[in-house]
Amino acid sequence: MSTVDSIATIPKYINLTLQPEKLESYELSSSDTIGERIKKLRMNKNLKPKQLGDLINITGSGIANYENGTARPSRKVLINLFNVLGEEVLCDSYSKFIIKDYGNLMKKWREKNKFKIYEAIKILGVSENTYIDWEKQRAVISRRMYYKLIHFFNEIDA
Repeated sequence: MSTVDSIATIPKYINLTLQPEKLESYELSSSDTIGERIKKLRMNKNLKPKQLGDLINITGSGIANYENGTARPSRKVLINLFNVLGEEVLCDSYSKFIIKDYGNLMKKWREKNKFKIYEAIKILGVSENTYIDWEKQRAVISRRMYYKLIHFFNEIDA
């Protein structure tokens, strides 16, 4: 008996159509929100929301909330998403800034300009505690504050 003869016959009522792996690719657009980018990059990696969530230590519903725009990822989550999905997940200057060692960048800006902390807080219009917390990265610079101070941060990168 040959090998071919030993294979069982499959009844006709059983549909045995093999589905190829999903080859669809989701293109990113410069107008994509962070949620749209997370979803497209996740789908390009053939991950379900729960699988991505497991990789970055959050729930699948947390991923869904980012994707549908009802929540924004924290700095910690954004860094984890960056590590799993890559740089393409970052959709704006704030996201790119916030994953950096911005405390060190702020300190460099202050030292480059020979500012004492009390001079830096006057220029930036924040309290001493806020500035120190930013420089030591104990507090995250909000999106609103980032856009208010963006010209200072551009000077840091220069």
